[in-house]
Amino acid sequence: MPPKTKTVKTKVKKKRWIKIVAPKSFNQELLGETYVLEPKQVLGRHISVNLMSLTRDPKKQNTDLTFYANQLSGEEVMTEIAGYRLSPSTIKRMVRRGKDRIDHSFVAVTSDKKRIRIKPLMITLSCTHRPARAALKKGLEKAMKSAVSKNTFEKLIHDIITFRFQRTMKDAVKKIYPLRTVEIRSASIEKEKTFGEEEKPDFKIEKKPEGDKEKKEAADKEKEIASEEEKGPEQEREPKKEKKTGEKAEEQGPEKPKKAEKQPEEK
Repeated sequence: MPPKTKTVKTKVKKKRWIKIVAPKSFNQELLGETYVLEPKQVLGRHISVNLMSLTRDPKKQNTDLTFYANQLSGEEVMTEIAGYRLSPSTIKRMVRRGKDRIDHSFVAVTSDKKRIRIKPLMITLSCTHRPARAALKKGLEKAMKSAVSKNTFEKLIHDIITFRFQRTMKDAVKKIYPLRTVEIRSASIEKEKTFGEEEKPDFKIEKKPEGDKEKKEAADKEKEIASEEEKGPEQEREPKKEKKTGEKAEEQGPEKPKKAEKQPEEK
């Protein structure tokens, strides 16, 4: 008798839906859901959300907020604000002919010791010379660094969203040269990369299936694929039959008699 073989059972892990929740400053709104094996896989990733979906304000549809997943709370993932970004289309609409656009970028430190990269944008009322643009950059950088050092990163982002921060910066710099507007293109936490460290990919918001509807749609698709395979290749179309010359003549009707050409009269 051959020896009996032992059957080994392997446990298969199933994926589950994990909720991603905004911080307390946004009333812990639901940002979305992701489909993973374990909630720990979500930690350390970033998610980008349009501000209009959080505030229910259509005027905020031009800005995006980035959140960082940093903590687990049961079956939910808690996040914190990691960045602010203005859409490029709104920046293009701000720029007009006969006005100068001045871009700048620098690093500042907040009161909670976070190094952030700020990219401001200034638009003047008229065309300016190079010394004036350089003075505006220097004055704006100085004013912003002093204002950022007095606030936490979360408070700074809220002031940018409410346009309070841009208004105070415009008042501080308008004495150098009159400005039309001061905007913040982006403001995000700058991380110091270490050698050999790999960044985790950003996760996407997925929609949870509605149950029976998804199953029915999948079954219908399988039936369509099976029916197409049974049919095989499409049959060649038969060439159209040409009508006979007699039939064409009957359709066109009797031919009209041609007019006789006039002969030249003899003198």
